[in-house]
Amino acid sequence: LNELRSEEISSRYYQLTGIGESQAEDRIMELVLNQNNPTIATYAKPGEILVRLTATGADRQKLLDQTEEALTQKLGKYIFTYSQDSLTETVCRYLIDHHLTISAAESCTGGMVSEAITSVAGVSEVFLLGVVSYSNAAKEKILHVNTEDLEKYGAVSEQVCRQMCENVRKLSGSDFGVSTTGIAGPGGGSKEKPVGLVYTGIASDKGTVVKRNLFYGDRTAIRTRSTNMVFQMIRKEFFKSY
Repeated sequence: LNELRSEEISSRYYQLTGIGESQAEDRIMELVLNQNNPTIATYAKPGEILVRLTATGADRQKLLDQTEEALTQKLGKYIFTYSQDSLTETVCRYLIDHHLTISAAESCTGGMVSEAITSVAGVSEVFLLGVVSYSNAAKEKILHVNTEDLEKYGAVSEQVCRQMCENVRKLSGSDFGVSTTGIAGPGGGSKEKPVGLVYTGIASDKGTVVKRNLFYGDRTAIRTRSTNMVFQMIRKEFFKSY
């Protein structure tokens, strides 16, 4: 194909998270409207956006450099990798490369976090334990979540999410412990705790961070977004510390 093509072509890729597709496009709209060479294309999937720059001609690398500089000025803080790797792949590769171990305690995601981690080749070196503690009894007996807190605050609460990630980390002896607990629907919600309310947590020797999220969509979408948020939090809260 290269022999048949009259011009050489080069592409660069940028993976984003923590921003919606429409917001990302708004930020780079001026670049998109004025595009000629390089061209800019965006591709979205739940929780991630892929931006591709493509340039042709002898000076294509210079053109890519110029557009990349403008792009990173507008979207830099949302870029998690300069490749086509997913957020899960990027996070797990980081953990493997830095010999950092991780364990997961899940409720509403039902094992999706663990499944995402184990989809990456080589992760057996760092993934130590996955617990699906769907019932309150499992949270108490396996993860040692305080019974009084479960009764007072409920399973879907900051207090329980915090204990889940901290205690799974203690049980496994891992560097990171992550947790999810929430209401994926379609039923089970209330005015105080609506469908889509999910707490995600991460614990390490740097401390514990718990985030309250309100996701929209059907049951699968809520569980998928909850899983993605765990990986966003690992990247945001802890990669900067190592």
